[in-house]
Amino acid sequence: MPPIDPWRSFWPIIDLTLYDADAAAAEMALKHWRIRKNSCASVVVSGNCIGETRGASQFYICFDGSASSMLPFDPACSEYSWFTDQRGKGVYNLGEASRSQVIEVITWPLGTLIHEGKVKQPNILSIDAEGATLQILRGLGDEHFEEIVGLFIEAALLPTHKGEAPLHEILAYAVERNYLCIDFGQSGRFSLAEMHMGAFDRGPKSHIED
Repeated sequence: MPPIDPWRSFWPIIDLTLYDADAAAAEMALKHWRIRKNSCASVVVSGNCIGETRGASQFYICFDGSASSMLPFDPACSEYSWFTDQRGKGVYNLGEASRSQVIEVITWPLGTLIHEGKVKQPNILSIDAEGATLQILRGLGDEHFEEIVGLFIEAALLPTHKGEAPLHEILAYAVERNYLCIDFGQSGRFSLAEMHMGAFDRGPKSHIED
């Protein structure tokens, strides 16, 4: 059963920024959010590639844009199949979907972009980075976690990229920064976990009045 969306009531006041270095995937995500979350106050796309450190890096643009990643696909997983629904329909081969071309990009830690005033400090952070979740969290910097009251993380139960942090390391990193997992579920693709995590020792710096 997919996780509930504890932030649903806040969508009308949310300014949503999407980060994706793959233009095709960014357009797909933008269309998704404009249609399914059309109650957002605003939705914009940033072409910045978010990572742990600032500098030149390789980015793997995959045949399936939603599989593009900063990490190379692990060939050992080439014969795995993913299911797009619970009934096993829409099956596609993971190795085929992850065929990629490599481009050079400049990665930016999200914490650096915030510190330099290039983007706003987020209050809710959602990460679906095809294996690079922990790198993005590390790039945020501990000082910026203070303003983030909610994390939404999609991570593979079985790592499929070289250098991908296992799920327990991602959870441990968040717990060390005073987050609790308030909901844990399985996405339509059986190998993915979806987690909502809330900061348990702090709240938003402002409140909403009726």
